[in-house]
Amino acid sequence: MSVLAVAVKHLVALGMSGEALTAAIAEMQAAEDTRSVGAKRQQRYRDRLNAKRNEVSQNVTRDDSVTAPAPSPSPNEILNPNPTPTRESITPAREGPPNLPVGASAEQWAGFVEMRRRIRKPLTARAQQLALRKLSMLAENGQPPGAVLDQSTLNGWQDLFPLKDARNGHRNSNHQGNRSNDGFLEALREVGGR
Repeated sequence: MSVLAVAVKHLVALGMSGEALTAAIAEMQAAEDTRSVGAKRQQRYRDRLNAKRNEVSQNVTRDDSVTAPAPSPSPNEILNPNPTPTRESITPAREGPPNLPVGASAEQWAGFVEMRRRIRKPLTARAQQLALRKLSMLAENGQPPGAVLDQSTLNGWQDLFPLKDARNGHRNSNHQGNRSNDGFLEALREVGGR
């Protein structure tokens, strides 16, 4: 029931005359029309929530075997039935993984798990399975799993990556120090007299 209808009901109960009632209704409608669009939207939202709450409470039947009726849902539950998982709902990883690949020690794994905890990205049970699978795949590609774990732990990385070589990430095996294989640079040096 709208605010206007409730007000009219009260005015009729007070015995207001027809002309005064018509004038009061006109004033209330004019005041309602001047409300902002946002205020009207909020009122419609509140009306919908109240209607849903009333609908839920009407559907509850009284039974002596039931101790209490189900609590009415909050506005967030009505609008968002699938909430974001909380820390308590996420299953934490076990401390010791059951099947570490050959070459990785329990100490290296524990260091990686501890580092993940400290950066506030703890491994869930599913993440642990995926990390172990990735570690095994890297081991099959010739990457020592213990060194991969240590690299990620040392650098504070969330994931496991192939090892970077000792030359600052450069993987060019034909690197020859200061000598250049570029013919253009050699020709430029000859022209320049160097």
